[in-house]
Amino acid sequence: MVKSKLFLFPILLLFLVFANAALVSADFNFNLTVKYTNGSIVDNATVSLLEFDFNMGPPTLNQTHTNYTNSNGVAFLSGLTNASGKFYQLNVLLNESGNIKYVGPILHEFPAEMFQYGLSGAEVYLEEAVAMNITVYYGTNSSIYMSRGYDIIDGEYGNHLGFLDESGGVTDNLIYLPLNGTYSFNIHPNETAPLSVAYEADGCLNSTGVSAGDVVSCSINGTVLFRQVYGYLNTSALSGFDSLNGINYVLEAGDRVFAEAAFTN
Repeated sequence: MVKSKLFLFPILLLFLVFANAALVSADFNFNLTVKYTNGSIVDNATVSLLEFDFNMGPPTLNQTHTNYTNSNGVAFLSGLTNASGKFYQLNVLLNESGNIKYVGPILHEFPAEMFQYGLSGAEVYLEEAVAMNITVYYGTNSSIYMSRGYDIIDGEYGNHLGFLDESGGVTDNLIYLPLNGTYSFNIHPNETAPLSVAYEADGCLNSTGVSAGDVVSCSINGTVLFRQVYGYLNTSALSGFDSLNGINYVLEAGDRVFAEAAFTN
């Protein structure tokens, strides 16, 4: 009897492992209801789930699943993968007369399980939208663009909202965000140093006088210029002071400094 139990136990574990693997990697369907803030239904809104791979490296956009809301305001997406390392980000837009004038909530990437078991069947409400375009050019020629990636940071709370992988060679694209928010973009151009751009009053992305559907653009010279900084430190009131190390940081919106944004060289 003992030998029989010892034999059956690993078989049962093996079965559970394969059953769990099959469950994790299974495809799933997703649906979402889109409304205006007054509660009325929105039909023909574009609902997309951006599929990212998070496997041993920076996240990579794998593909985009898109459909439109029907007359009941519901969009259905099918064939989504719940495999290990799969994350999705929700993107909801409404085009009116050729302009994106409304956008859904901006949420960062979540594991596939969140969409399968948590967000599917939910309702989202649209806000007025603004389109932003950030280009980085090289030297004095503003027509020679650098491909760049970016992280979108909430300007009020400092939390991550989304990103674009620079490996795609992107030089010119529109980012749709709620009109009345504040944002900081950590830009990562190819072949130059990272930098930060804010959407704020009188900033490069100037939020002054912007209306729903407008496009706000910011063009930046990505040329790296070296500067020598010098000065002195009075150590007469300090004890045990032997050396001074300077650390450079990228300053984000709201004068925030991200803990891992230091340039050590």
